[in-house]
Formats: sequence, C-alpha cells, structure tokens
Amino acid sequence: MKREDLSPEALLKRAKQRLLFLLDKRDYTAYQLKEKLKKGGYPEEVITAAVAYVVDLGFVNDKSYAKRYIESRKQSRSLKRIEQDLYLKGVGRELIKECLEEAGEVDERPGIMKLLKKRHYSAGTADMGEKKKQFAYLMGKGYKPADIKICMESL
Repeated sequence: MKREDLSPEALLKRAKQRLLFLLDKRDYTAYQLKEKLKKGGYPEEVITAAVAYVVDLGFVNDKSYAKRYIESRKQSRSLKRIEQDLYLKGVGRELIKECLEEAGEVDERPGIMKLLKKRHYSAGTADMGEKKKQFAYLMGKGYKPADIKICMESL
C-alpha cells in the first residue's frame, strides 16, 4: 500500500512509530526529526503532529541535546565549531548561547594541542610557512588566535 493511499490517521501512526524507532537508536533534535519525516514523504501536518507527540512525551528536548553535545565535544572542538554544528542541527541561537554559558568557561587549548601533535607540528623545526599554515588551519577550526599562538609556541 502506498503512503498516498493511507488515511491521515494511519499516516500519523506510522510517522510516530518511525520517530520512536529513530529515537531508540540515538538522540535527535526536533528539526532533525522533521527533516527525516520530510525525506520520507510525509505531509507537513503529519510531521508537525508526530514531532509534537514525541516532544510532549519528553523524548525530544533540544536544550538537553545541546548540553550533552557541548559536554561531549568541548575537549575536542572549538566552541565556535560546536555552536555551528548545533545551529545546523536546528538548535536556536539563543538556546545555544544559553547552553554554552551554562557549560562555563572552556579551555580550548587541550584541543589545539591535540591537533598540533596529530599534525606533527614542532615550533623548533617549523619554518614561517609551516607556522602560518598550521595557524590558518586552527583558525579555520574556530579556535581563538591568542590560544593558538600560546599552543604553537609551547610545542
């Protein structure tokens, strides 16, 4: 039976089951779930109702998702990168800002050091071109220039 042939009630039931199946495997934001259902060809009113259902049940909470995401990645990514990732996952800018403030001060230098070591950087042997290259790479990852400079000088 094709999706178009189903009644709106049957479509809603399928959409809810689909979301519960997805959420059983890992966490999603409300936006990500909407996108999954859109790709599945569900009508907009069914998508809205199904996502509202899982949100009401407490299975989807963008704030707790953002907090866990920040906590799990703050040692390996820059805060700018984390902020960008969350925004692309459909978390609002205000909510991201609030969660980052709640996370407190994060020292990004261990992440910078890890990347420099991974890229076999050594301040003693690197020429100016190599230093510029590494600096630009880390800036592209969203790290602060002052932190990059401190880390590059310490290796």
